[in-house]
Amino acid sequence: YDDFKNYQHPRFNKFKTTTFPRLEKFVDQDLKSLTEETKAVFYPFGGPDISYPLMLFPQAQSYLLIGLEPVGSVDSNLEIPNNLNNQLDSLFRRSFFVTSDMSRIINNKQGVLPLFLAQIVLLGGEVEDIKYSKHSFGKGLEITFKYLKLEKKLFYIQTNLTNQGLSDDLIKFIEDNNLFDTCMLKASSYAFHQNIFSKLRSFVITNANVIVQ
Repeated sequence: YDDFKNYQHPRFNKFKTTTFPRLEKFVDQDLKSLTEETKAVFYPFGGPDISYPLMLFPQAQSYLLIGLEPVGSVDSNLEIPNNLNNQLDSLFRRSFFVTSDMSRIINNKQGVLPLFLAQIVLLGGEVEDIKYSKHSFGKGLEITFKYLKLEKKLFYIQTNLTNQGLSDDLIKFIEDNNLFDTCMLKASSYAFHQNIFSKLRSFVITNANVIVQ
């Protein structure tokens, strides 16, 4: 992971001095009392956006993000893609990734891993271990890292979350690994209103201690 340790993004400093303080204020004033017991954050449709869950729930032990973007190949060399700045630009400029853009500019071989590593490093974290996984419901990543001196795990699953895609095996994986007590909703804002996501909607409403939208 040495290539990423000194990575800088041209928009990150402005993001850190504008967006970051506002989120910290929101957390201190409105969120902390609700989420002080949060251990596991579930972020459906989050894709490769680990920055916002880390800033909003810095005390959590695990983060589960789900998206359509490819995990990448275990055999590919881990290096900084030439267009990584471009891949992250939308997140730091507009606060979210654009799905259509991501499908066009993400390298299928390396997948979302470089984006996760870059964000963790930019926020001051330290990556310790990376594992790839394959499940009946999709491919996955598991990244162990330290943030604010606390050890954390980031899980990413590549799958769709429609009623057909949200399998019982995925729900069992979430429950068996205790990956859900707080739900964060930011990306794909209106998806939960659609009938094709009714199973996910019911799962979140039934199981979340807190929903932060």
